[in-house]
Amino acid sequence: MIFFGRKSTTLKTGHINHVSCPDCQEQTRMDFTIMGKYAHIWWIPAFPMGKEKIIECTYCFKTYKFKELPEVIKQKLALKTQDVKSPIWNYTGLIIFTMLLGLAFYQSNRHNAKQDGLKSDPKIGDIYTIKRPNSNYSTMKIEKVTTDSIYFSLNNLTVTKTYRTHTIDHLENYDFSRLESYHKSKVLELIDLKKITGIQRD
Repeated sequence: MIFFGRKSTTLKTGHINHVSCPDCQEQTRMDFTIMGKYAHIWWIPAFPMGKEKIIECTYCFKTYKFKELPEVIKQKLALKTQDVKSPIWNYTGLIIFTMLLGLAFYQSNRHNAKQDGLKSDPKIGDIYTIKRPNSNYSTMKIEKVTTDSIYFSLNNLTVTKTYRTHTIDHLENYDFSRLESYHKSKVLELIDLKKITGIQRD
């Protein structure tokens, strides 16, 4: 399956009168076509890749690329094509990518702001995702909050990926017989050290 490729589209056609063909030397008209090249991903135009100017003598039908023309014809052609620009739809993929990047940035900032609010105001029932010494992940639940300390019940199970902690976050997996306490400043330190990787609140 082709995910990435290059295509072209006609941007403008026209002609130049009273020019001398470099090949047949006839004083004639030359027709031109401006092709816009663009990259595509899954057939969605991603971004422009420049333009190609093709010129044909109407007398001998010799075809030229822009760089093959004498300077006088180049100048006349430039006057005819100076307003040619890549259409906005050539940037579709780039626009979509920019919008997705902006959305991801917004969601990231929103998530970070929410996490900042949760860590500064701990509540009973909050679930903290923690990184164990063996690099596995588990959870601990706030059972009690005092002026300077937070008391947690620890989850007996672990998972290898942080995004899978929801699969073990069940009441029967927590050990309520022994609560583990941390000073609030220590909890903030663990968050800064990425030992606590996330906080959830229902």
